[in-house]
Amino acid sequence: MSHNVLSVEIEHTRYKTLLDDRKRVDGSVRLTTIQAHQNRAVISVYHERQGKRSPITDFEFIPPRGTSEEFPDLRLEGSWTGKNHAHLRLFHNGRLYAERSVRLAGRSLLPVAIPLGLLLLLGGLWLMWPSPPTETEARSRTATRGAPVAGEAATESPRTRPPDARPDQPVDEPPAAPPAAPPAEQPPAATEAPATVTPESPEPGISEPREYELVVYFRPDSAQITAHAAQELRAFAAQLPTTPATYSRISGHAALAGPPAGRLPLSRQRAEAVSAKLLTAGVQLGSDVQVRGFGAEQPLTRNPELQDENRRVEVELRYPPSNRR
Repeated sequence: MSHNVLSVEIEHTRYKTLLDDRKRVDGSVRLTTIQAHQNRAVISVYHERQGKRSPITDFEFIPPRGTSEEFPDLRLEGSWTGKNHAHLRLFHNGRLYAERSVRLAGRSLLPVAIPLGLLLLLGGLWLMWPSPPTETEARSRTATRGAPVAGEAATESPRTRPPDARPDQPVDEPPAAPPAAPPAEQPPAATEAPATVTPESPEPGISEPREYELVVYFRPDSAQITAHAAQELRAFAAQLPTTPATYSRISGHAALAGPPAGRLPLSRQRAEAVSAKLLTAGVQLGSDVQVRGFGAEQPLTRNPELQDENRRVEVELRYPPSNRR
């Protein structure tokens, strides 16, 4: 897991995903760690990345005085406010109880900064290193050390006089130096044609299908969508693409309590209620939509005190990949 995930511990050693930065959509988790008449609860939020889970923050819940409900309705909602920032809100019976913003640890720039610094250092040394003299400069230096340069007066060598010569005897002229042979002409160096570099065409970006999921919870023995669930469905529909979905699956489920004969039709009614709500919100479910009820065949928990988790409808939508690279 190389992406960022925020999860909530809803039971001992059991976690449920709240936010996933691959989807960048708001998340919501109904908490099941709160028992009947519990005086205090600590809700732990963890940051998961590359297979490692580390605690990031805790919410302490103490039921307000005067509350008489047997099971308090607690829900933790989260939303992304930046690349590595998220905002968390804890609701008690539909009212905001606590909220806070968290910041996730980003990737370290040290593995990139060290090679980049070495490249800059080597580039500076290469620019400062003296380059070898060119052929023209070498010939100029040889001409300066040997024959006189054209345009300058040649320095005469001193004349020698024999020791026994008379004053009126002419002085012997030094033998003239033979003229220097002109340098052999060298054939001009062949000019290499610049190599033609054909730019490689960029590979098209590989996009994956876009997937969206949502879980809607219901009251016992009821297929009516609550006000809170209706708000979640509207927010979920607002962030969906406007094109028809290529895969739509809406699955209704029921709790283990109650008569077995009524579980299957109740789960079907719940799935149809969610499907109708999405269509009313303008969601195009496509031609291959599956709306089914499974009764109590696929429970999330068999704990009789946690059957609210089984009274649910799971929405799974898949859209074709976008053309963005």
